[in-house]
Amino acid sequence: MVRFSQCRTCKTRLFRKGTYLAVLAEGEGFWICWSKTDVFLEHDTFSVVWLEKLDGIPSKDSYTRMEERAKIDLRSVIAKVTMIREKESRSGKTLYRLPEKEKLKIENILKQLKEGFKLNAYEKENFNEKTSEVLLMEMDEQVTNRKRKFMEENPKRGQTKATKKVRNGKNGTKKEKVNKAKKLKKTKEWKEKKKVDRTDPNRRLKPNPNVKVWTKDPLFEMKEKVPFVSGLAHSKLAIRAVLTNDMKLLEQCKDNGMQIYNLFVKRSLGNEMTALRYALKTKNLAAVELLYKPSTAKNRIGLPNCLLPTQGTGTYNYRTLGIKKVRRLNMSRGAREGNNAFTKDQQADLVDTSLNEADIMHWNLPIKFINDLLLMSEKSSVTSLEGLMDEICEAVR
Repeated sequence: MVRFSQCRTCKTRLFRKGTYLAVLAEGEGFWICWSKTDVFLEHDTFSVVWLEKLDGIPSKDSYTRMEERAKIDLRSVIAKVTMIREKESRSGKTLYRLPEKEKLKIENILKQLKEGFKLNAYEKENFNEKTSEVLLMEMDEQVTNRKRKFMEENPKRGQTKATKKVRNGKNGTKKEKVNKAKKLKKTKEWKEKKKVDRTDPNRRLKPNPNVKVWTKDPLFEMKEKVPFVSGLAHSKLAIRAVLTNDMKLLEQCKDNGMQIYNLFVKRSLGNEMTALRYALKTKNLAAVELLYKPSTAKNRIGLPNCLLPTQGTGTYNYRTLGIKKVRRLNMSRGAREGNNAFTKDQQADLVDTSLNEADIMHWNLPIKFINDLLLMSEKSSVTSLEGLMDEICEAVR
């Protein structure tokens, strides 16, 4: 570790390159500039680009950046400011707006300068400590005796915000900072740095407590209100009714022909589970009976119209090139299918009303439930005994 007391060539950087700074104007007021280089305490001047204020927009305080470079004195810098970058709608030109908060901050500093304060920096010969905030407001020595006497008698009332920053704030004098650092070393033990797993790609992400994390699927496993989008999407409430064991909701879906397309709709293209298969897996005999019970709804809503056009690859005539065998082409360009990625449900079967006997053996359902299922199949064709026996024989083999 290099100490500044031992290294005279080390420099103290005040502002980075690309920082917006407010500097004193020739008459009254201030100007805004953009630093082209890093600003160091040891340099008397540095290179900037001026920001010119636009006429006709006084309320917005909009500026435009000039191209010509200029050199200014370090002693003229008032403070660092934050500029908001905007784009003009008509010409498309990039403008920079000074926020009202930053403007009030600069005007407050200028007001203090008129009252007798001055801009001062640490002495360049003292390299005992490195700091990035060396430009401070200090009171001029030519203070009236009456005012000095009042400040000595009432240090709290006579001490302004600027002097508080110098004496008691983070930007205190160098001697006070060094003394405080020595006391901290003696009285407090420095905390060990936490070990960071640099192989974790999410180590720099910050958690947002305002984001609601769903532990369950709000459409299928919870009872959140779902707006009507289409008959196909609303039909999946039958799956929710079976998973949440809500027979009242299942009865409503069965009788609601205006919003429910079919009770046996698959969960998705990648998940072929239906309300009937979920009822079979969870051994919900009441749900199976209710699904096969005749509905009172005479007419049901149809499938929604797809507004996206589906594109094909066309046909190939071997007489064109004289090549008879050409491999099949797919609608993909660098794994991008275009509209076809959203129209795959148009060529797939979205409804499955059958009950597969292989599921009964695969989920290892109890014999009592299978017997009840066979008794129910006598009234309604839920499953066939022959198909079930074939699956049992294959499982035994």
